[in-house]
Amino acid sequence: MTTIRTTTPTISISGTGDNFTATHTATEIEAGLTRISLHITANSRQASPVPRIHISWSLPMHDIYSIWYSGSDRNKSIAPDWSRGNIAKVTSQMPVISLYNYQGENRLTFAFSDALEAVEIKTGVSEETGELHCSLDLFVESSPELSHYEATLRLDMRALPYYRALHEVQQWWAQQSGYEPLPAPEHARLPMYSTWYSFHQHLEPAAVEAQCRIAKELGCEAVIVDDGWQTINNERGYAYCGDWEVATEKIPDMKAHVANVHASGMKYILWYSVPFVGQREQGLVTL
Repeated sequence: MTTIRTTTPTISISGTGDNFTATHTATEIEAGLTRISLHITANSRQASPVPRIHISWSLPMHDIYSIWYSGSDRNKSIAPDWSRGNIAKVTSQMPVISLYNYQGENRLTFAFSDALEAVEIKTGVSEETGELHCSLDLFVESSPELSHYEATLRLDMRALPYYRALHEVQQWWAQQSGYEPLPAPEHARLPMYSTWYSFHQHLEPAAVEAQCRIAKELGCEAVIVDDGWQTINNERGYAYCGDWEVATEKIPDMKAHVANVHASGMKYILWYSVPFVGQREQGLVTL
């Protein structure tokens, strides 16, 4: 186990086992803001399966009223420390938690630089001590064998509005290579019509075109043709995602269909969920 002592809470890193070594560098950016650079290296210097690595620390639950994380929705209560954490990865959630007081002032906002690989992020209160136990678990799902891994833990304990602390986390991510936000076209900022709640997966070109004409009159500038265009299966779920080829049984002439929508003055957008590879996706079946 590796222990990191900074002006912020003491950080512990465990779980590297016999085949990996964890090293670190703590840098205070300004008073109350620290970045901890984490380096995990295979002792053999060869790519190897990485074990589940646990990063943890504790702090007194003093002047901490509520919590925000990317999946919190309406629930802002702080769970006990024996509860499960939240899995953040490229397809769901983000590895960030913000703890704040009754006035909405930040007490601790922590975030992890790797928002692609699955990370279990967690904060829970100890019933015995009243402390808050915070943790990150790395490599909680299948991942490639690695010889070296680098990431950064950002700890922000500055007294500023928690939403500002979160905004700065977003800016921090956006500065990372591969995380830069893509520019949004103008039509992405205008009202759109989605086929999902009208059709679900039961798409019919003529019916979609008729709805687009109505939507245009109501002020919509684009249509999102949602899940269903790529599969004849209508049982929901994502088992048939991954090939991203038009289901010609539903849409025999995609080019003509798109042209008809364009003729109504609407832009045409196809729903994709690129990271999804379903169990019945043809490319997977043929492997």
